[in-house]
Amino acid sequence: MVALLATGGSTNHLIHWVAVARAAGIVIDWDDFSKLSDVIPLLTRVYPNGSADVNEFQAAGGPGFVIGDWSMRA
Repeated sequence: MVALLATGGSTNHLIHWVAVARAAGIVIDWDDFSKLSDVIPLLTRVYPNGSADVNEFQAAGGPGFVIGDWSMRA
């Protein structure tokens, strides 16, 4: 959820994350995304909601870089 919000990901992904969580027995809803979006900084706007190409984003490290261990980076 955090990586999706930080990258300006597709609203379609929101629908899928709600369904995936529910299948795992975790209930999340639009309010959860709304509350998180108030505190998660937008780091980039990856296509389709922005001009950054998803392939370039992946080549730069992708979601793993966004949610990775930042203490290891200098």
